[in-house]
Amino acid sequence: MRKIRSGLAIAALAAMQGTLAQDWTRLPGGNVITANEWLGADVGSTIPLQIRHDANQPIEWYTAALNHMRLNNTVTTTINGYGATAKDGFLGLSPNGGLWTTGPGAYSRLHLDDGIFPPLTGPYRPWMRNGVYMSGNNDMMYVGQLFRAGEDERDAMVARNEGGEAEEVADGVAGHGAN
Repeated sequence: MRKIRSGLAIAALAAMQGTLAQDWTRLPGGNVITANEWLGADVGSTIPLQIRHDANQPIEWYTAALNHMRLNNTVTTTINGYGATAKDGFLGLSPNGGLWTTGPGAYSRLHLDDGIFPPLTGPYRPWMRNGVYMSGNNDMMYVGQLFRAGEDERDAMVARNEGGEAEEVADGVAGHGAN
């Protein structure tokens, strides 16, 4: 009798597993989403919709078979000679995926890349993490916080580069020396 109950319990658990996620391989469409299928939650949902990857892998968004957006996993990168820089949870947007195919990925918490040239690495500094980094046309701009190693203070920072030397403005004062 115990074996029958255990077998029924296992069968019930296995059947419930299929109800926890949408089945993208079902017939008739297989992996093709038809007009009546969608990914999301109904209006009556009482819990948040979670888009997640429980393995240490990035989450990527594609349209027209092009990678336009990537949310980093737990990862470190080397940019401009600054090695082992943590980029966990940084989000990059690019029209053609060039931020990942020709560069090291998102430089700051949000990286907007125009995809025309490989992103500039020269003006990058490791304190450019909690802000928005914009790159394109061989130029860059960072707007965000400046973190000083070993200090418990933050400054507002605007840094830009127009194909030459970086110009930095911190707290509205040019030449603050944030290197």
